[in-house]
Amino acid sequence: MWPGVRSTSDAGRRGVLRILALAATLLLAPPALAGEEWRQPLLWRVDRAGAAPAWLLGTVHLPLSALGDPPPELRRALAEARVVITEIPLDGDAQADMLLRALQPGGRTLADDLPAALWNRLERVLARRGLPAATFARLRPWAMLGQVAMLDWMREAATSPALDQWVWNEAVAG
Repeated sequence: MWPGVRSTSDAGRRGVLRILALAATLLLAPPALAGEEWRQPLLWRVDRAGAAPAWLLGTVHLPLSALGDPPPELRRALAEARVVITEIPLDGDAQADMLLRALQPGGRTLADDLPAALWNRLERVLARRGLPAATFARLRPWAMLGQVAMLDWMREAATSPALDQWVWNEAVAG
């Protein structure tokens, strides 16, 4: 378990699974990547009296190759930042730990946790993209939700860092 995260009862788990199922349904249609939105990233500057500005960037975990070169505003914000805080650590050890936490315990599979209709739909969606469901079967529902959101960019994600990983890499290098 993550620190501060408690396990839920079966009823609570079913409620979480319903939320995940709804979110997965909404995510099965990928958002359009219009160039105009990327030229104006989800980047906010917070000015405070007597303090250096703070920056907030909304990343969408998409591969950088799907978005194109980071806009100059983002590069400037990173150059000005004295501290960069990300949603989760993105170093190798943290990523390996996250992968282990994403796997079901024992012999459980997604088919054990998802309603049959949702599992069947997920299998069809994966098959249409040439991805065998068995590749994802050991993931926990929350981890699969993240994969569903990335289905249309999986091939690119294999060769291009996600935007949040790029930000992490830039911060570590800078």
